[in-house]
Formats: sequence, structure tokens, C-alpha cells
Amino acid sequence: MSSCWLLVLGLVGVTGSAPNLEWQGQFRITYDDNPFEYSATDLERFRLRASPNRFPFRTSDDLDVDIGLGLTCRYRLADRGGTFGLRTRLHEFASNPEKSYGLAVLEVGQGLWRSGRVNASYLYLPSYLIRYLRNPETSDTGDCIGCTFSEHLASVSLRYRLGSAALQPVYRYEYDDYLPPFDYYDTKAHRLGATADWEPLRTLSLTVGYEYKLAAAKGPSPDISYDQHEGRFSVLTRPRKLSRFSIEAGFSFARRRFTTRNPGEVDPGHAGRTDQIESVSVEGRYRLPGAALVAGYEFEWRGVSSPYRASIEDIKDYRAGRLSLGVEVKSGKAR
Repeated sequence: MSSCWLLVLGLVGVTGSAPNLEWQGQFRITYDDNPFEYSATDLERFRLRASPNRFPFRTSDDLDVDIGLGLTCRYRLADRGGTFGLRTRLHEFASNPEKSYGLAVLEVGQGLWRSGRVNASYLYLPSYLIRYLRNPETSDTGDCIGCTFSEHLASVSLRYRLGSAALQPVYRYEYDDYLPPFDYYDTKAHRLGATADWEPLRTLSLTVGYEYKLAAAKGPSPDISYDQHEGRFSVLTRPRKLSRFSIEAGFSFARRRFTTRNPGEVDPGHAGRTDQIESVSVEGRYRLPGAALVAGYEFEWRGVSSPYRASIEDIKDYRAGRLSLGVEVKSGKAR
């Protein structure tokens, strides 16, 4: 926090005026019916307690309590608006606290010309548990341990507005660092994409997005390297007679092709495999003075195609639904 105030003092010295300070807060409760993204086969094993070492959790569903806090400094530099922000999120799971995690995001934005703005951000996720997997060092004993990783994600984008439309190309670099003995999953990824927004009416906004992701894993076996094409579309509407209310619906589709050169006899879980990951979502928002009530639902599913499907121990198909309810608050501008 002291570094944030040092930045504020520095901006005062550069711009000659104090920046505006704003804070934001969020509290949301989400019912997740499959937080570990188990397949139907694994869910049945969990229900029967067939593999307690592999499923050492109380429930296969959970309540996710999501708390978010943020601070934004708005300033002017060379007569162009800029922002500096820090956001934190904490996810606490009620029945399975081992799944809980937190993250922090540092964001910087600066206007370059009247319709152009550059944005940069850095996200840090210290620790995230995927699920329990068989320990590769003691695979013959059936011992299972948690597969956990940390993530670093840096991004830079340029947003250009032209009338009622805006285009934003973006580049991201991602590094996922897995704890041993799963460090062969360590992955570096380049992500290149763009988002386009269009507001044909004051009550209607449309957004489309595309991203190409090229991920290279440490390997050598198993090797989870892949390339992925992902498209997104959403529509936001604000009814004229209910100006405080808005509803947004979205759909995303991703095709992930695993690129390992390992033969199927060595790496049947990834050789020749293709995943399709899709999701649909809807979110309603009702704005109050200084706050907003939010309710949403998201359904996600993955389908796997592989010539070695019969040799894959864990069927990777899954279905997951998330129902959420929360409130968002903000301070507004203050000197």
C-alpha cells in the first residue's frame, strides 16, 4: 500500500495536481456444481467412494464465496487521462477449503490521443489446486496428491474508438508453474487476440472476440503442449423502461489441439487429442446509487476426441454449472 501512495505523490509531482482516488468492492456467492471439473465417470466414483485417495473431498459441489477489493487512481498526464489500479480477489470454498485461492492484478492505462488508449496489466495467482492426481513418483502404490500451480499473466492492449464502435487488439504472455512432481506440466503460452465492441443503440451493445493461444509445456512426457482458437460473443441490453436494469448473455467456443510429438503408446492422454470447450452465460444487473445487485448463471462443458480414448485412464469430458448472486459497490470520485 505504501508503494501505491508513493506513486500517487509521484503523479502529483509530474501533473501538478492530485489524482482522483476511487475504490471498488465486490461480494458474490456462487454455487458451483462441479468445481473440480470431474467427468461423469469420476463423479460416479466419488459418489461410491471408490477411490478415496483420489477424491479426498467432502463434496463434489461447493459454495464459492468471492470477495474482491480494488483501488484506482485517475490522473491526467500531458492533458491525457490515465489510470493506475490494483485489484485483489479471494475465493473461499465452504466445503472444500483446499480449493480456495486468491489473486492480484496490477493495471495501468494511458490515453495516447483522443480516441486511442494503451492498457497493460499483470496478474499473479500464487496457488491453485486443480484436483488430486496419481503421484507419478509412486504410481504403483495408487497414491494420489494435489496438482497445484501458480500463474503469471502479463498483457498489453491498444483500444481505439471510432464513433459507436471500438477495436482492441491484445497480446498476453502466460506462465504456469506447477509444483513437483507435476512440473512436467510447466507451460509458457503466447496469446494474441482482439475484441470489437459496437453500440448501435443506447440500449444495446454487442461484443465479439477472438484469441489464438500457443502453449509449450516442459514435458517431455506427458506433454500438454497445444494450440487453441477461441471465439466469444456477447450481447448487453438495457431496457428503456427499466434504465437501472441490464442483462447480458454470452457464448464462447474454444478448439484446443494438442501438439505433442510423443507417440500414442508413450502419451495416450494427449497424442492426437482435440478438445472442444464451450460455455453459455447470462447475467442480470440492477444499479443502485453507488452499488449494483448482480445475479448470473454459467454452464460450461468440454468434449474430447482422441484416437487413444480407450487408453485414457481419466475421461476428460465434464459439465459444470455455476449460479451466482452478489453485490458490487464503489466510492465514486473523490479528491
